[in-house]
Amino acid sequence: MPVLAGTYVFTCAAWSPEIPPAQRTIMDLSVWNGGAGTQPALEVVDVLKAQGARIRHVFNTPRVRVEMDVASVATLHVVDGQILIHRANTVSDPQDYHLRVVVSYDRPIGSDDVARLAALGAVVESSTANTLIATVDDGRVEEIRGLPGVVAADDPGGPSCSTQG
Repeated sequence: MPVLAGTYVFTCAAWSPEIPPAQRTIMDLSVWNGGAGTQPALEVVDVLKAQGARIRHVFNTPRVRVEMDVASVATLHVVDGQILIHRANTVSDPQDYHLRVVVSYDRPIGSDDVARLAALGAVVESSTANTLIATVDDGRVEEIRGLPGVVAADDPGGPSCSTQG
């Protein structure tokens, strides 16, 4: 399985900086979660498998790591008017399960909150009064959701894209 050295990102129906130079590779997909829940909708996982994707990891956010044909990303971006794949990015280290999460609090963030995240191995990238963005191992996302004052810890998503082509 070719693991690509560079990062290629699919968002709003286009690859950047270009289509990945491999027929099949390992990618992280931010996908539809069925309108609720913190993981990908089971229907999406079934569709990916039906298209020949090998599921390598289901994250604790609406994200899944797959081995699949690059061309299938564009095919499955929108199915029956529903955006199934919001974003795809190639993975250069298939054993690294770190991801960015938006952590929302029910109050202003304090230094104790940042310290609790750091104790879980999270690296805070930016913050506002009640929200911060951190990089953390996927295995710690549920623990973050259980911290005092945390109301959500989710995938930051991507840009809003129209389903009109």
